[in-house]
Amino acid sequence: MYNAKDYSGLLLLASSLGDSGSMEQLAELAHSAGKENIAFTAYMMLNNIPKCLQLLVETERYPEAAIMAKTYMPSEVSKILKLWQADLSKTNEKAAEALADPLQYDNLFPELQLALKAEKLLEKERSTLQPASNYPVVAPNWERDVLAETEELLASLPEVVASPKEDEMLTAEVKEDQPVSEPETKEEDEDLFEEVPEVVPDVPEPLIA
Repeated sequence: MYNAKDYSGLLLLASSLGDSGSMEQLAELAHSAGKENIAFTAYMMLNNIPKCLQLLVETERYPEAAIMAKTYMPSEVSKILKLWQADLSKTNEKAAEALADPLQYDNLFPELQLALKAEKLLEKERSTLQPASNYPVVAPNWERDVLAETEELLASLPEVVASPKEDEMLTAEVKEDQPVSEPETKEEDEDLFEEVPEVVPDVPEPLIA
């Protein structure tokens, strides 16, 4: 199949065997041969979202890349959106300006911050491939509510409270950083340098014999 460059057959074989090594090799071969559909499917089955986004950007499928990033890697949305705007402005500048960047219009994306936290929490899970034998017990993505899982996990984490010693140290640092106040008026300044009256000690008179 490799000699015949039967990428579709190799995709079927690798997915049937659950062979991640063969699937990764197929993805690279298909990518270099310009078979983006096969390469994208292989990378998606490997849960390699960055490679999937790279393929979509390379083929100038910016809308698909932006939607996929919003779903799987919201941290990449802003970067891909700029490419989409630049490409769209060539044909329709007003439509390009209507595309909202989540980092600039966070009010339009109320769950963005939670989605960014969910992305961080799922990084390890995404990089760990499950064996095919786990299929019956692993919940499919369409049955999961990742944002709700993230909220529940964050709520279970203990809050970090600064100790009294740390508070004292922070207060001391602030005091050290504060500038030394100077006299507000000239009169106060002169008062500081007023001459102190000379004090002459009382010396007892000598006794006469």
